[in-house]
Amino acid sequence: MAAALGCLNSLVEDLPPSLYAFGVGSVLLVVLNQVPQYRKILHSRSAEGLSSITLGIGNVSSAFNVVNLTILHANQVPLCFTGDAGAFFRCQASFLVLYSAIAGFAACAPFYFLKVAFSSGVRKRRSLAFGLWAQVGVISLASVPALVAVSPWGTCQRFRDYANVVGFLNTVLLCCQYVPQIYVCYARKGSGAVSYMTLGFDALGGYAMVLYKVFATHERLSSWLPYLIFHSSELAVIAVAFWFDFTRKGKGARGRDKTLLPYEPGTVEAHSPGDHEAGDWHEAM
Repeated sequence: MAAALGCLNSLVEDLPPSLYAFGVGSVLLVVLNQVPQYRKILHSRSAEGLSSITLGIGNVSSAFNVVNLTILHANQVPLCFTGDAGAFFRCQASFLVLYSAIAGFAACAPFYFLKVAFSSGVRKRRSLAFGLWAQVGVISLASVPALVAVSPWGTCQRFRDYANVVGFLNTVLLCCQYVPQIYVCYARKGSGAVSYMTLGFDALGGYAMVLYKVFATHERLSSWLPYLIFHSSELAVIAVAFWFDFTRKGKGARGRDKTLLPYEPGTVEAHSPGDHEAGDWHEAM
């Protein structure tokens, strides 16, 4: 966890090609891992079953991670513009973790917009729009110190304590991000628009990184425990959703996932069994 670190005042020197490739690959995989989720939403033209609260928490958490890393890397930025003309390109290895965080935020943020776009009902759209503007406000305010830190008159030391607070808040959000999604999958009795592939691959990659931190770099507990909880929550979502999807198919359900079908009066099968009991609060999620 970046919040456990101090300001980074020197660039990474002589990074092995294998580690550089790993860093670049992680940036690409963060983006490519979201493709199955986009495909499922756009193919079904529905985002029902995705928790808007989980999506919103994810956006704020990812933004806080970017803010935290930006401040901690602020002192490295001027070093990219000193020395010979190739200094800028050589220093990029020092920012791969930051680039990965930015890519993750950029790849996942549009899910909330799709949730709004494919939602029906005036009250629900207003609720989602309010959540969107709340996210924009929080993220914009939180980003100001990071922008100042990387400006010509800013330094990491000036905002280091702020970065640590933001990093701590990111940890808290990570630990509770998927709780609303677990509830929605339980209430809807199925996966809905949730992509098993996106969550599964993300969890597997996350566990690999946790093991790397524990056994390879021997990092402190605070640097890997939040991510262990986060990725375990992803598996919990998969387990709950798969249980209901599997049992429904076992009862004879065939064809298209019925949690994605709109409700038609007089057609009980058009909804998954949990939709009627979920209530308005579930719709807001």
